[in-house]
Amino acid sequence: AVDSRDSLAMALYARCFEWMIMKINSRIKGKDDFKSIGILDIFGFENFEVNRFEQFNINYANEKLQEYFNKHIFSLEQLEYSREGLVWEDIDWIDNGECLDLIEKKLGLLALINEESHFPQATDSTLLEKLHNQHA
Repeated sequence: AVDSRDSLAMALYARCFEWMIMKINSRIKGKDDFKSIGILDIFGFENFEVNRFEQFNINYANEKLQEYFNKHIFSLEQLEYSREGLVWEDIDWIDNGECLDLIEKKLGLLALINEESHFPQATDSTLLEKLHNQHA
């Protein structure tokens, strides 16, 4: 029973992740330079044939580390350079805040998955409905 439960949870999370990627890609396809999205980890983009929920969590943790690095190295250091009157070139970097908000905000993906896991009658359909309602 435990193995079956764990397998079912893993399959549900994998389907949820695939749905998220599909939704994000469908929203950004209008851009001229569109290729596809990926979640950056510190060592580069990982491009697997199929990404599972476990990989999502690894990349999410790395994305948080990247956010911390960007904030402290780029933003705060550049403010310090300006205060000290140093001559330097502005470093333009991409803020990953919107991606992280989608995952971790109050009604973000992780919160909805966690909430749904507390309901005994929860199904993949009820989770999908909540995801559609919050992030259509």
